[in-house]
Amino acid sequence: MVIKTTYVNESGIEVSKSCDEYCDKCLYHFSLKSACYCNSLKNHKTWKLFLDDQHNENLPERVRCPADFLPAKNIGETKKLIENNGPPIEMWLDFDLGINEKGERETALDFVKWLASQTSKVPTYKIITKNPIGRQQLESYLNSWSRSLE
Repeated sequence: MVIKTTYVNESGIEVSKSCDEYCDKCLYHFSLKSACYCNSLKNHKTWKLFLDDQHNENLPERVRCPADFLPAKNIGETKKLIENNGPPIEMWLDFDLGINEKGERETALDFVKWLASQTSKVPTYKIITKNPIGRQQLESYLNSWSRSLE
């Protein structure tokens, strides 16, 4: 599979770029970035995401970030991790992520919807929220996303 992305470079010139071998593995690109994200196999990192606004080493183990995961407390931190590392291969998600810098309530569902617009590969996931309605919404969206790719 070849994914072609078009972007405007720093000089204001529209450029098209194709990703082939690498995109077969991650099917991931940022159309608004300066280049196709997965332009180099050596830039790809395999990583796992722990998304919870309350992760902390002093909390009970059930809410601590596992040692082999990268933690993020909000969607902004998560997007930065993805921009630097590519899409995660696994993600553990809390639903309620608190209030962002704009004063808006964030949820993992907002993040998952954004991720679905960026990649066509659903990472494996575990929902770690205590919020039953949030759990149901995440499960429903992630299941629908998975089914849409079959």
